[in-house]
Amino acid sequence: MQAGEKGRCFFSAENNRQTGGFPGPDNLLDGREFELRMETAGWKALVQWILSWQPDVSVLSPIRLRDRVMQKMQQGLKTMAGR
Repeated sequence: MQAGEKGRCFFSAENNRQTGGFPGPDNLLDGREFELRMETAGWKALVQWILSWQPDVSVLSPIRLRDRVMQKMQQGLKTMAGR
């Protein structure tokens, strides 16, 4: 991600309830899920943060961020499988 680039993530409400309400009921869409929009200066920590919310988050944009999260997930699965 470039400095000032905007990203969007979509979360299920199940994880929202389990974690004490992040980011809050005002962000819920139809009472079940919420969309988080952000602007960031980089994505290394953001990728790790998104991974910590799996499987309850989808990266909507930018595509490069979604691809990076998917790449890290695939690497993690290979590591867990012992390959």
